[in-house]
Amino acid sequence: MMQDTYLALTPEQVAAVAAANGIVYAEDPTTRQRYTLIQQDPSTIHSDDYLREKVLEGLVELDRGEGIPWNVDAFKRRLADRLRQS
Repeated sequence: MMQDTYLALTPEQVAAVAAANGIVYAEDPTTRQRYTLIQQDPSTIHSDDYLREKVLEGLVELDRGEGIPWNVDAFKRRLADRLRQS
């Protein structure tokens, strides 16, 4: 599994992200490689361990017969209704 790498941002980078409502694109002038800097709310970020735990909980529930059949068409209709209401 790949380890996340975190770099310290310069005050200019932080200001640029704030001014751009949370997303900034940059390009290395030498290599033309493009980068994206995206602001994330810490409360919405989950670790891999958390996600694995929740998936395993769901699998155990399915094994116990507690699963609910998934109707893709009904899901799409509910999603479309929610999007229309927002």
